[in-house]
Amino acid sequence: RFAWTVVYRRMHKNGITEEVAMKRSRRTVKHNRGIVGADIATIAARRNQTAAVRTQARLAAIQKAKTEKKEKESKKTK
Repeated sequence: RFAWTVVYRRMHKNGITEEVAMKRSRRTVKHNRGIVGADIATIAARRNQTAAVRTQARLAAIQKAKTEKKEKESKKTK
């Protein structure tokens, strides 16, 4: 191997710095998109909810489920 031969220099890309500059790659940009069940506004609203609102909604859902279960059991006993 001779580092000074034309073939070697072509294979190892020596001496072409002024001819071709490195291509610049584009940075990726993060975008928010909606999904099938929810659009962007819905997702943003849920994300911006406070913990108190979430706990209130959870407790309300639990209470509703309990009342429905009681009604179902009372219909069975009749």
